[in-house]
Amino acid sequence: MAITGLISIIFGGMILGLQSSTNGRLSQKVGALEASLINFVVGAILLTFWLLFTRSGEILRIFTVPKWQLLGVFFGTGYLVLMTLAVPKIGVVAANITAIAGQIMASFIIDNFGFLGSNVIAFGVKRWMATILLILALVALYQDQKPSSEMDKPKTKNPFFYLVALVSGSFLSIEGTMYGELGKTIGQFESSFYNFFIGSLLLVVLVLLFGKGDFTGIRKSSNWYLIGGLYGVIYLTSLVFGIPALGVGIAMIAIVLGQIVMSMLIETFGWFETPRQPLTFAKILTLIFLLIALTLIY
Repeated sequence: MAITGLISIIFGGMILGLQSSTNGRLSQKVGALEASLINFVVGAILLTFWLLFTRSGEILRIFTVPKWQLLGVFFGTGYLVLMTLAVPKIGVVAANITAIAGQIMASFIIDNFGFLGSNVIAFGVKRWMATILLILALVALYQDQKPSSEMDKPKTKNPFFYLVALVSGSFLSIEGTMYGELGKTIGQFESSFYNFFIGSLLLVVLVLLFGKGDFTGIRKSSNWYLIGGLYGVIYLTSLVFGIPALGVGIAMIAIVLGQIVMSMLIETFGWFETPRQPLTFAKILTLIFLLIALTLIY
């Protein structure tokens, strides 16, 4: 079960890396919040058909679960909003790496204290060693990244926006933990459906209030960029399956490992109109540090 959960989460991380790339391209055509709304609506539609045909799980038990388990959608949507604020100020690279740091920090805290119904996993020597390796990995990755567009370049050194990106990353760990607990009661796919359905409603409100994009840009987008919702379904469902079996700390490192592997593949081969970048020693070193860190705490 644990090995299966680990493999599913690494795969989910790769899919998240794929979604980040396609969603980034789509957001350039229609706007950041608008692209997120498209992803959530597509995900909700796909899961609706899945649940209608499989009739698995117990979606109606959602009314009986502890109310805090239903708040994960606000953290997922909060991540999107905060990253939308941070990226234009500190650049894509800095925002993503800072968010990853937030993910991992929050996941270790959740494990150590058993927050949100998770099992207590003490922060011992191996986790300290893993933390040092993770810091080295993120530093190596940051130093290696070269700005490839105007959005990649930082506009300010104001630490507030780095804090915003750090908090946004922590939201992903909190969201995953909540949905892991919710999935135990109502079913894994039902938990994902709840996220995408309620998330779609929240994003409609956000787009109406703050949206600056234009949905007509969809006509100029590749069809591959419009199925980010499918990638999101796979990613979130992998978390719902994997976190209860592994703990959120291992899950977040596995997610980051999968993300970085996929981003390297996309950059190396130039997929999705991404400028090609060589596979450097720093990138390989980043993967080695992440693998050792994952092995230490597995």
